[in-house]
Amino acid sequence: MHLTTSRQAYIDWLRAAAVYGIFGYTAARPFMGDSTWMVKNTDTSLLLTKMAQWLNTWCLPLLFFVSGAATWHMTISRDHSKRILLWLRRLFIPLTAGILLVLPPQIYIERLNSGYQGRFTDFLPSFFEGRPYPGGNTGWHHLRVIACLAIYEAMLAPLLSRAASFQARNVIRRLAWFYRGYRIYLLAIPGIIWYCCTPPAFPDNAGRLLHTADFICWGIFLVTGILFAMQPILADSLVRNRRASLAGLLTCILTGIIIRTMAIHHTPLLSLLTVLHVWFLLFTLTGYAKKYLDSYQGISGYTTIFMSPFFILQQTVTVLAAWFIVRLPAGPELKFLLIASSSWMATALIIHLLIRPFILTRLLFGVKPKTPPVVTGKVIKVQLPSADFFY
Repeated sequence: MHLTTSRQAYIDWLRAAAVYGIFGYTAARPFMGDSTWMVKNTDTSLLLTKMAQWLNTWCLPLLFFVSGAATWHMTISRDHSKRILLWLRRLFIPLTAGILLVLPPQIYIERLNSGYQGRFTDFLPSFFEGRPYPGGNTGWHHLRVIACLAIYEAMLAPLLSRAASFQARNVIRRLAWFYRGYRIYLLAIPGIIWYCCTPPAFPDNAGRLLHTADFICWGIFLVTGILFAMQPILADSLVRNRRASLAGLLTCILTGIIIRTMAIHHTPLLSLLTVLHVWFLLFTLTGYAKKYLDSYQGISGYTTIFMSPFFILQQTVTVLAAWFIVRLPAGPELKFLLIASSSWMATALIIHLLIRPFILTRLLFGVKPKTPPVVTGKVIKVQLPSADFFY
C-alpha cells in the first residue's frame, strides 16, 4: 500500500483557531479573578474570567489534535533521516530560540511586577544561570507546549514509522470501523477516563514541563489527531455527526451552568462534564470545519505559514503590552481590547519585518526557509539555496 498525503485546509483553519484562542486567553489573563499572573490588573472582570477559563479548556487540546494530524502527514512523506532534520527545524530549533530570545523579557516583566528594581541588563545574566522557575529565572512558560510536542514525536517515531509501512495497511483499514453510526465517539473514551481518574489537567504552572496529568492528556489528543490523519474517513464521520456533536456540546454547557448555579463545585460529575465538553467541542469544530472550511479561500498565507512564530511570540508581546496598558484609567474590558489589538499588531509586525524576509529568522522560528514570502495577498517567488536540512 502506497500512502499519500496532501495539505488539508480545514486543519489549518483549526490550527489558527487554537492559536488565536490561546492568544485571547493570554490577553485576558491580567483580568482573571482567580489568577496570579505575570501582570495583574487592579480590577478583575467576571466576563473575561469566564471567557479565559472557557478558552483554556479546549484551545490546547485542539492544538495537540491538529499537531497529531500534521505529525502523521510529515511522517509518511519523508524517510527517517529527513524526519529527524524536520524535527530539528520544526521543534528543537524554535524551542531553543524561543527560550533564549523570547522568554527573557517576559520573565523580566514578571519580576518587575514582583518588586524587582534592576534593569533588564542586570536581570539577563540570572536567566542563563539555569535555576528553574519560579525559584529561578529559567522556565518554559508557554513554550512547554513545543517541548511536549518534541518529546511526543521522539517517543512515537518508531511506531509512526511502522504505521507508515506497507505491513500496517490492515491496521489502518480497520480504523474505518469507527466511521459507522456513532462509533466515532468511542475514540474519546481513553481521554475521558484519564481526565476523570487523575488530578485536574492544565495547571497554571509555567515552570514545570512534565505535569503527568497534562502530559498524558495532551498526548491522548495528539494520538487521536494521528488516527484521524491515518484514516481520513474518520473526519467524514464527524461531518455526518456534526449536529449530534453540537447537541452534546450544548447539553454539557447547559448542565454545567445548572450545576454551578446550585453552588456544586469539584464533583466527579463536574469533571465528567468538563472533559465531555472538551471532546464534544473538538468534534464539533472538526466536523463543521471539514464541512465548510476545507478550502484555502478566505485564509491568508500568513495564517497557514506563520502560526509557529505567532505562537512563540504572542505571550511575551502580550505581557509587554499589558505591563503598560493596565496602568491606564480604563475598565477591564477596554484594557483587554487594547492589549489584544496592540499585541496582535506588534506580533504581526515582528513576523512581517524581522522573520518573514530572512532565512535565519525563518529557521529560528520554525518557518521553512524556502517558503515564498507572502506580501499583500500575492506570492513572490524568491530563489534560495536548496539543502536537505530544510526538508
